[in-house]
Amino acid sequence: MNTSPGNLPEIVFDTDTSFTPKAVGQLVKLGQLRKLAPKLYTSNLADAPEAVVSRHLFTIAGHFYPGAVLGWRSAFEEAPSPEGKLYLSYHRTRRVSLPGHTLKLIEGPGALPGDRPYLADLLIASPARAMLENLAAAKRREQRALPPAALQERLCVMTEVERGRLRER
Repeated sequence: MNTSPGNLPEIVFDTDTSFTPKAVGQLVKLGQLRKLAPKLYTSNLADAPEAVVSRHLFTIAGHFYPGAVLGWRSAFEEAPSPEGKLYLSYHRTRRVSLPGHTLKLIEGPGALPGDRPYLADLLIASPARAMLENLAAAKRREQRALPPAALQERLCVMTEVERGRLRER
């Protein structure tokens, strides 16, 4: 392995086959990597940890939770919430804190018909699944739902698209 800083990826997982925990530890001691979170490091020593995590959030989520489904507001926005939360359906509930972001894993079904591959070993909920998740969460006034006005707008857009398809037939 070439350990010169210019050849290291910006994000390094010590669970990756390219970087053993021992090798990662040596690179940290040499000042070529810094720890962002457990088993997560960066070779970027200049940018704020929050900025590094933001650029690689989906890669990080997909690496640690492959097969998780981007759901709720995250499925519609394809981005973390304004509070920095990324909502994922997974086989268990867990809250993972990262610099500037939180992965909110919520126990639920895996991939369902209509869900599709997204980025970095993640899937994204189908529009119908995302709408149902948001409606249920909005009823309980949970943060993981889109705000009511945005949810209503999304539903109107989905309805108009469907009307257009029906007219084409």
